[in-house]
Amino acid sequence: MMTPARRNKLRTLLWFVLMKWTATLVIVNFYLGSMISLEEIENSVLRLMQRDRFVTFEQPESDPMAHQNRQYKADKQPPEVDEVMGRTGTMSGVVTPTKLVRDITPNLKDGTLQGRERLWEMLTTRNMTQVDAEYWSSIPTWDEILDNIKHSGDRQNALPIIHGLDTCQAFQNKTSSDPSQRRIAPAGLFNSVLLEFNCQNPNRVKKFKGNAKRGHGNEWEVPWGKHTPGSERGQYLKNQKIKYTIDEVLPVVLIRNPYGWMKSMCRHPYTAKWGSMQNKRSCPELKRGGEWNGVEAKFGSGVTHHKSLAHMYNDWYGHYYYGSHTAAEGTQRSIEAPFPRLIVRFEDIIFFVSVLDYVCISCTALTPLLH
Repeated sequence: MMTPARRNKLRTLLWFVLMKWTATLVIVNFYLGSMISLEEIENSVLRLMQRDRFVTFEQPESDPMAHQNRQYKADKQPPEVDEVMGRTGTMSGVVTPTKLVRDITPNLKDGTLQGRERLWEMLTTRNMTQVDAEYWSSIPTWDEILDNIKHSGDRQNALPIIHGLDTCQAFQNKTSSDPSQRRIAPAGLFNSVLLEFNCQNPNRVKKFKGNAKRGHGNEWEVPWGKHTPGSERGQYLKNQKIKYTIDEVLPVVLIRNPYGWMKSMCRHPYTAKWGSMQNKRSCPELKRGGEWNGVEAKFGSGVTHHKSLAHMYNDWYGHYYYGSHTAAEGTQRSIEAPFPRLIVRFEDIIFFVSVLDYVCISCTALTPLLH
């Protein structure tokens, strides 16, 4: 049994160790903080001040300096700041803007709105009132955008492309006994844009007596994890405490153009690894020395292996796109959906705000929030 004297001695020792570690952390923190130069702080502030330079939102009249040009010190400014500001010349250590920012409201009279009506309509829903004239002139027309995203059909009444609407009835049938449990949840590979809380479930709002916060129809991610392959549905749960089943969640899978996705993976590979991935000139380098450049990716459910980055893309989305069945010669793929789900293109999320309404209403009978 420990005597009072030994107990006091041990308490004193522990207190000394704790104070020593605290002092060490304070010193290290002070040292790291001192390494941030005044120039770096100034550059960071400048970036924040100029990040919205080319778009103008409604501002209170008490901000008279909102559109005035300013002068900044030119000593080693980041190149991206000079590019945004359009600055080229220096005088006495001071850089002055070579052009004035001219804000306009696009309109049909002067032709600035021609061909971009739908784009401006989208921006005005975000309370945008003006835009820099030179920046706006560089924006492609609506027809050019549709050509670029390979959208065919009626140009004036173009609609988002959503794959999987034929699985909606199956989802509704599985949740018909308790519609208040219906949810949607996003899924997507690394570097995919995810949906936010865009829907409400009126049945849940009623169940929780008007509490819209608890009555939303969105979850942060599908139960098996937003990046986890769809093959893990029913096999792996990221959160063991969820109060709903996997059949009560409709996955909304966001898919990007594979070329743009691979470029993003070269910049931010997340947990994927492959040979020469750090070489920005050759990345993604699907083949090396005539052989496929294999990829290893770590997910919450485990590690997967793929022949190349392109194969990883096909393998991951294939689990959501293809069904499978077991035949005498083994497991085969079919074009039937493996389970109810929607697959939405990244481009449609950007250019078709109404895609969120389709997602909320078409399959789940949820109510879209204002956006």
